[in-house]
Amino acid sequence: MFVLWSVRKVSVLILIGVFLVASIMPIMNGTQIKISDTKSVIFGSDIATKVVQAKLHELNKTDFSIAESTKIINEQEETLFYVYNLSPLLCCSF
Repeated sequence: MFVLWSVRKVSVLILIGVFLVASIMPIMNGTQIKISDTKSVIFGSDIATKVVQAKLHELNKTDFSIAESTKIINEQEETLFYVYNLSPLLCCSF
């Protein structure tokens, strides 16, 4: 009876220790991760066009095509985003 009680007590203490270590480890390792706000990724119009085409395909908008694109820039002449005008495809021509 005493042995069973001690085994349960030890197993509970081990489980508590595992949970405490598992909750502390990400905090300790998280200090090594540095996120830099100064780095920005610049996407060209070709990548943006592929994203638009993929989104049209995902939404099953097969009856639309890209008519034109406009690049929006800021005061430093950096590209902020692209605007795409869509035009419907004519299904039947007479």
